This record gives sequence, structure tokens and C-alpha cells, in this order.
Amino acid sequence: MKKDYLENIAQNYDLLVPKDKETLLLLISLSKKIKSGEIEQEFSQHDFETSLFETQNILQRDESIQFENISKRLSQYFYTTIKDTETPYQLTVYARELCDLIENQIEPEYAKLSLRQTFKRTLPLTDNDILNIENFEYWFKIQFTTSKKIINSHIENLQRFVDSQISELGSVLKVEFENVKDKLETFLQTLKKVSEKSEDLTETLNFKTDIIKKIQTAEEIFKDNKSDWEKYITIQNEVIYFFENIDKRVLAINEKIQTARIRLKSLFKELRYKRQYKIKLEKFLQHILENSKNEKGKITLPVNIKKKRIPYLKQSLSLIPNIDFGDISPIKPPSFEIDEKFEKEQKVKAELILKKQESIAKWIGKINKLLESGETIDYSQWFNLIYEEEKQYDIPVEVCYGLIEKYSKDGNNKITIDKNNPYIKKSEIVLWNMKIEPLNF
Repeated sequence: MKKDYLENIAQNYDLLVPKDKETLLLLISLSKKIKSGEIEQEFSQHDFETSLFETQNILQRDESIQFENISKRLSQYFYTTIKDTETPYQLTVYARELCDLIENQIEPEYAKLSLRQTFKRTLPLTDNDILNIENFEYWFKIQFTTSKKIINSHIENLQRFVDSQISELGSVLKVEFENVKDKLETFLQTLKKVSEKSEDLTETLNFKTDIIKKIQTAEEIFKDNKSDWEKYITIQNEVIYFFENIDKRVLAINEKIQTARIRLKSLFKELRYKRQYKIKLEKFLQHILENSKNEKGKITLPVNIKKKRIPYLKQSLSLIPNIDFGDISPIKPPSFEIDEKFEKEQKVKAELILKKQESIAKWIGKINKLLESGETIDYSQWFNLIYEEEKQYDIPVEVCYGLIEKYSKDGNNKITIDKNNPYIKKSEIVLWNMKIEPLNF
């Protein structure tokens, strides 16, 4: 059967796929004119020939495109004719969908991401949809498949755009400095907008939880009939697998966006400081050149420029070995200055790090005791509790990593992330819906 199917495609290939560039451009030109209202859905031969002439000009073809030849190639699958009318032509559904796919690849609609309305119209399951297997299959083939195409299209366009931006970022430092700064700023703003759209996509996908629960509650309806049960299980598995796959792809896109934004901010900050240093250095050198004096080969610096010693720490001096140099008298080492300000800053920094480590150990210890007593830990709640007391996000994040490292390979406790609803949005952050469950209670 598969062989016959492929042979049929091979025989009709030239009719199913536009043979050349002018044919495809003609179809897209007609499609765009219909959408813009320039011509009607049922268009005339004059409209056909005008679009063909415009296509010829775009391609800059010296030889004219024969209307009869191209019309014959399109007549079977790409347009239908209505006899005895002034507007005998009409694009087929197949032609319109092909043009839509091509236009969306060239001008992606990732910036719109109007998925909520699509979800509300096509995805929700009603009681009537699970009344019998025929209704359930109809929902799956018509409504779910429609939404599936739209979701995949948005994600593919988002991923393609993010990958192209990250690839372009790799070569941005090859241009002049001022252009680099402007371009980095543009990258930041673009990725920020795409990140917001990606978060909207994640929130929209949260509708899937209700759909999956609705499907799972329908088990009682189909379990008594073997044929219906097999179809039901097939549809359920495909729906769950699709959403799990989409969750992974969205998470990967978000990670790429966040990584690129962090890198951009770091580059932007570095370039800003380098630019400030460069300007100050140029002013300093210009001042020295203009105000220094050359008297008999000896350079005298301007009066307002004084020599400064570079501070260093006493601990950085290496000890001189006690070696007998005979009659040579040892020279006393030069006196040095201790940078008290630097020492104080280092001490304060060390105390802050120590205090942070103590806080992390304290919270991990509390959670350990609760797990030992058999209590399940919902970390999204603990995250808020830790933040409210510590007033900084890095401590609950470090606690989370510490718990994952401790219990991911522990046979007495199990870490789980809810696959149906893996993310919980709290104000400006998104948390994993993670729980740690003791197994021996």
C-alpha cells in the first residue's frame, strides 16, 4: 500500500508541487491580493494575467511567461474554474494553505502569538466531545490537530528567530565600537520582547492541564469496549506526548533567551566601562602632551600630576631564604604600605559569603528534618518562605540546587516535577512545581 501511495505521488509530483519559481510567486501574489481586498476570491482572467506580468517583472525575465502553459500547470490542484462567468477563477484550499505556510516562513507571526483565542475556540473538551468515541475522534482530528499546527508553527518561528539572533551576536564585535553598543542595545530589546512572548506562550500552554484531566476522566466511558478503549488510549497518549514535547521545546527556547540576555548585558556593561576607561585615558594623555615640558632632554610632568604608589598586601611578599652569602651584607627590604581600605572590603565580602552559606545550610537542615519525619516538601512554598525571611533570591535557589544534588540519587527520597503543570509563576519569576517525597513512610 505504501509503495502504491509513493508511486502515485511520483506520477503527480509536477501537479502537486509548483514546478518553477514564477508559478509559486504567481500563486502567492494572487493570495496576497485576495487577502488585501485588491481582487475578489473569484477573480478574472485579467487579474490572473496582471499578476503574471508583475511576477515576470520581479524576476526580470527577458522572455515572456506563456499564460497558457502556466495556467495549464495550475488548473488541477491550485485553482478551479467556474464556467460562464466574468470571474471564472478561484484558488483551491490546497493553494491557499500552501501560500499561508510560505508567507509564515518568510514573515513569521511570532510577534503576535495570538494563541489564547485559538485555544479557547478549538482545544477545550466538552461533555459532548467525550460522549462516544466518534465525537472524541472528531475533536482529536479536527480541533486538536488545528491547534497543534498553530502551536508548532509559533514555536518553530520563535526558535528560528532566537537562533538567528544568537548566531548574529557571535559576529557583532567585529564592527566598529559605536555600532557595537547600539547593536547590543537593539539585541537586548528584541530578546526582551521575544522573552515576553515566550512567557505568554508558556502561560497559554497551561490550558493543557484542563484538557488532559478531562481526557483522563473519560476512562470510564470507553473501558468496556476494546476497540473504543484502544482508540481512546492512542489519542490520550498522543495528546500527552505532544504537550510534553512542547514543554521541553519552550523551556529550551527560554533557556537560550535568558543565556543570550545575560551574555548581552555582560558585554554591554563591559563595553561601557571600556569606553569610559578609553575616554579618560585619552583625556589624560592629551593633558600630558599639552602641558609637559622638555628641558634639555628631561621630561617634566604637569604640576597637578603626582606620583602614586600602587598598594599591595603584606601577605603577598615571599620570604627570602636564609642563605650564607659570605661577606655580602643583606639589604633591608623597602618599606611598604598596607591598603587598609582594600583589606576591610575583603573582610566584609568574606563575612557576607560566610553568612550566606550559613543561611543555606540552616534551610537545608530544616528541610532534612521534615523529610526524616516523613513530611512531603513542596518547594514552591518553601521558596517563598525562604525569600520572605532572607530578602534575596539567590539563597532559595542555592537551597534548591543543594536539595537536588542531595536527593536526586537518594533511594530514600524522590524528587518529582509535575509534568502536567511544571511551572508556577510567582511575581517576576517562574518556579518549578517540584516536590520531594520520602519513600519509607
